[in-house]
This record gives sequence, C-alpha cells and structure tokens, in this order.
Amino acid sequence: MNLARIYAAQICPVCGFKLDFTPWAEGKQIDRDCPSCGITFGRDDCDEAHREATYFRLRKQWTEYGRRWWSSNPQPEDYDPVLQLARLEHLATDQ
Repeated sequence: MNLARIYAAQICPVCGFKLDFTPWAEGKQIDRDCPSCGITFGRDDCDEAHREATYFRLRKQWTEYGRRWWSSNPQPEDYDPVLQLARLEHLATDQ
C-alpha cells in the first residue's frame, strides 16, 4: 500500500473517503476522525509497524458493518462507499 501517496491525496486509508486534512505528514498525525469509517488517526493507527494491517482490519470491519456513514454529522448527498474504495485501490498501488 502506498501510504505516502494516500496521505498526500488526503484520502482515508481505511475507506477511501476524501478528507479535508492530511492524516499523517512528516511522521506526525493529526488527531481527527474520518467521518465515513470512524478511524481516529494518531490513536487507532499509532503503531507504524502495524499501520497497514490496522487499516486492512478496520476496512474489513467497516465493510462487514455495511459501509455505513460513521459521523453524527449529515452524510454528504454524494456519499458513495463503492467509489471511495475504488479510489483507494487506485491510489494504494505503487504504480
């Protein structure tokens, strides 16, 4: 998984949601949640050695839960978890 590319694009590495912040930059996290899947960057993914495995595990849980909108804020009208995951898959490749 090309995490640097995903972070730079401000995409959630769990669900592919377009964030309005960069989860990790220069080794520093921002302590914020993804409104789509609920990961808290800097808490749920603080172990760098296992970060990718954490993202995969949380993605599986989110998918099994029905890819539901996590935040109490209103879900965007254009919310499309299938499109999000496709975007993530495209960015995650090292190409």
